[in-house]
Amino acid sequence: MIAVPSPDSIQSLTSAGFKVSEGAPPHLWFLNLNIHDGPTKSLKVREAMNLAINRAGLAHDLLKDTVSPALSILPPGNPAVVIDKAAYGYDPAKAKQLLAEAGYAKGFSTTLTTSVSGSGQILPVQMAEYIQQDLAKVGITVKIDATEWISYLTKWSKGMGPGTSMAQMSWGMSAPYWLYILNSSTLQAPHGANVSQYSNPKLDALMGRAATAKDESTADGLWKQAVAMAQADRVISPVVNDKAPYAMTSKVHGFVSPSEEWYDLAPVSIG
Repeated sequence: MIAVPSPDSIQSLTSAGFKVSEGAPPHLWFLNLNIHDGPTKSLKVREAMNLAINRAGLAHDLLKDTVSPALSILPPGNPAVVIDKAAYGYDPAKAKQLLAEAGYAKGFSTTLTTSVSGSGQILPVQMAEYIQQDLAKVGITVKIDATEWISYLTKWSKGMGPGTSMAQMSWGMSAPYWLYILNSSTLQAPHGANVSQYSNPKLDALMGRAATAKDESTADGLWKQAVAMAQADRVISPVVNDKAPYAMTSKVHGFVSPSEEWYDLAPVSIG
């Protein structure tokens, strides 16, 4: 069994007789946008940047369909996912229009930070370069600042400084509470994972109601409202969801790719 083979090896592995198992784990490869400095302080600019990213092209052309385009800031396997194709579809013409309306008809220059590798990061530099090319098509010039994984975690956790509009990360949970971890005003960097240092009192109150609801149905409904509210502000830009492929020979039986970031080898046999 080969865990998470590289995207460009999938075809050769299947040609060699390997089976490939894919799942829908709660994984999101995403960008935090800087709402306190530079052009991304503008909602229209954030909307434009989201529309400028060709998620389907990145998933198919670069990653050979080992991922799926992300259309929600909550990952798959989550009961509060709210799909928003209008927000996260590919529309470079609309992106240019929004940039012009925001006062950036000639575009602007900025920096995207990422790692060179890491847990769940897939191919971070190559993916950042793909996004760099997409944003260049609408007039946004992006410098990529890539750092070794452990050093990057330290940098990422401190939040974004001046001149940096995007900080990349990959993560996820099947519990809607993950929305709180990424967006709560009480967890702003450097004190938590809200590295955009986003603060929305209405969202905080709604997430508080969702977290303390006494039945699952009510909680899920409130979380969905909270997801829609957070997505309207475009502070987090979802890019792709990893399918977490596993390649195995025909001798391997009983392996299941669960909708979680783990798997169980107890029922697996070889024969």
